[in-house]
Amino acid sequence: MYNDNNLSKSRADHLVTKLHNQYSSSIITRGNQLARKITEESTPHETEEHAEKYNPLIASNLYINAISYVNRGEFREAIQDLNQALQICPNWPEAYHTRGNAKFQLGQLTDAIHDFNQALSINPNLAPTYLNRAMCYLGNNDIPNAIEDFSKVINIQPNHFEALYNRGTLYLQQGIFYLAIADLDSASKSNHKSNLAFCNLGVAYDGVGNIKSAVENYTKALEIDPSDAAVYIARAKALIKLNKRDQALEDYNHSIALDPQNGHSLILRGCCNSCAGHFIQAEEDFKAGIELLQHTSSLLTIVSALSESVEESALHPLYDLLKQTGDLHFAESKFKDAVEDYQFIVSLEPQNIPVQTRLENAKIMLLKAQENAYPTQGRAFLFKDIKDNLGMEKHFFLDFVSLGAQISRSIKKVEKFAPEIALELFRALQYALQDGAS
Repeated sequence: MYNDNNLSKSRADHLVTKLHNQYSSSIITRGNQLARKITEESTPHETEEHAEKYNPLIASNLYINAISYVNRGEFREAIQDLNQALQICPNWPEAYHTRGNAKFQLGQLTDAIHDFNQALSINPNLAPTYLNRAMCYLGNNDIPNAIEDFSKVINIQPNHFEALYNRGTLYLQQGIFYLAIADLDSASKSNHKSNLAFCNLGVAYDGVGNIKSAVENYTKALEIDPSDAAVYIARAKALIKLNKRDQALEDYNHSIALDPQNGHSLILRGCCNSCAGHFIQAEEDFKAGIELLQHTSSLLTIVSALSESVEESALHPLYDLLKQTGDLHFAESKFKDAVEDYQFIVSLEPQNIPVQTRLENAKIMLLKAQENAYPTQGRAFLFKDIKDNLGMEKHFFLDFVSLGAQISRSIKKVEKFAPEIALELFRALQYALQDGAS
């Protein structure tokens, strides 16, 4: 599966999912005529007797009404009219196609696929129907069948932009970069104005290590849409790989100017400033980014990715700032936030013993705070947290014992449960000590 660690986050998973209703116009133009056929493309000429019996004019009007309902977003009404139309003319692929679209919009993906299957069984050369069925498969996360249907569209219409773009983007998500490049390159040639195609083509080139071509395609995407902050970020990351940090900083500046509330962009610019030796600016970016992100756990994905693409030294100011933030949260008795801060640093620096010590102390104080907040339910909270923290270092269990004595004195205020809770608490602590010593 394609993992967008150090590339454009918001573009590689963007698919064109607009459904097609292109069969309505030819029917509407003949809507007031007594038709001997419903569609010239897929229905043979009928006899006068057959036309009178099945009254295709009624079916045609029902279809026209259904198209109007679909355009107004009244999908259930459209389905009702299409049901009647198909009772009159059961071999009408366009009606099945349109009813499938309406069911898709209602989230009835399995029923929509059935209608698209019916349409294709009558006429297997309907490229828009394959395209729309592929959208249903995507909705069911059935990627292989979606790719197969996009391929069928391309076999019928080799330059079909949406099929090429979507199949290429699916290949990109799966990390099949060379196939993605082939499709997205064709898509960008089919539609020169698609910034998404150029952006994802840049992501694919970045995936195979062709950074120069990645930058070129990101640049084309920005020429089409210079307001796309995500593409500036993607190009900045690529420029850093080419050791063009000044240009990368310019792109981060553009991104932040377009989206000043994006904490990720500030963290990324902070790393770039740090690499360039601009430590004061880096610290300012890190502080602003952390404040915007609010919860440091949301930093984990982005910084883990950065650790693979930038020098370790560039991240040290961020780690130091997070330690300070954790210490501040601890001093303010915000132990849950402190645990989050310290856990984040330990996840990136597992050998950092001082931070591990701070983390375990913060966990202990968090347990105590939970007990004080819920004195009558302390046992449930404590047992869960003790179980979750059995991996703590042995010397921290002494703190647990001390904490247990304090908690038991607090619990005794609840006379009914005091003896039972105190006894079970110390038993749990005893088992924890035994497990920690083994």
